[in-house]
Amino acid sequence: ECDWSSDVCSSDLDLVRHEIKDTYYLGSGGASLTVNALAFDGDSMLAATSAGVYTAALNDPNIFNYTGWTKDTTGFLYPRNRFTSATSFNGEFYVVNSEDGAANDTVFRRHNGTWVPALGQYNRNSAVDSSGSYLVYIWSYMSAAFDTNLNAVLAMDGNVYYPPAVTDVIVDEQGQFWMADKLKGLRSEEHTSE
Repeated sequence: ECDWSSDVCSSDLDLVRHEIKDTYYLGSGGASLTVNALAFDGDSMLAATSAGVYTAALNDPNIFNYTGWTKDTTGFLYPRNRFTSATSFNGEFYVVNSEDGAANDTVFRRHNGTWVPALGQYNRNSAVDSSGSYLVYIWSYMSAAFDTNLNAVLAMDGNVYYPPAVTDVIVDEQGQFWMADKLKGLRSEEHTSE
């Protein structure tokens, strides 16, 4: 199984049977939304969309319908702006808010029922992900991994091979930092401790 985001909805794919199991429409009245990322925390699903953050309980029988989804505006300065990335890490959701007209993206963390800024602001085209026991933050020229206390423990400078175009980062079971760069391919560099 796999979850997939698209310009109009989110879909649950069965990769063994090669079929779409479910499709979720999130917008008010079933309107289309650009879904940029999905995240799960075991009980809930979060969708980072072009029009904000939406959540639904995984056991809600209406999850396929827009009535099963709630737009979450708690703590966001601009809740209607674009949210481009999402992950679940250490029991909390993280999203990237790409505020229209702003020079930087902002990472927010859902902590004690509200969204609070986390990890600071960085250049545009940022992304968050979880990899093993790390929260990974990616931006165009740098990537970092954070432990469960949000201490930066690994960092990789994408400027080593100019121009950088980092698209994804993982930390393997041995703690090795791997960076996917759309111009340079897959790289594993000596990482630096922060």
